Amino acid sequence: MDYTALGPLGEVYVHSTNVSNAMVMTIVGIYLHAVFVSFTLGFPLAILAWLIKWYRTGDELFLNYSKTLTMVWAVNFALGAVTGTIVEFGLLDIWPTSILLFSSSAFIPLLYEATIAS
Repeated sequence: MDYTALGPLGEVYVHSTNVSNAMVMTIVGIYLHAVFVSFTLGFPLAILAWLIKWYRTGDELFLNYSKTLTMVWAVNFALGAVTGTIVEFGLLDIWPTSILLFSSSAFIPLLYEATIAS
């Protein structure tokens, strides 16, 4: 599609020369980020459960489980941060006003970032 035909609107909403790749990157990033976020929120509950079980039984196996899952949680958290960054760059590149539209007064840092980055 020729985005120059959109005139000023094309300049505002399309910053990338290859919009198809940017859209795919954003879509894949959103889905991967959702998976990583769900694990990031769930792992602490499992770690806590194993630590409680270790505390009550004294079995070192549960402590080892919690240590291993803590390392997995840290890697998962890092991957979530990476995919979240990809999503944000994609949203700012394709739809620069998206974060501005999605943010509210409760999310002033996002609002500030969207206005500065655009």
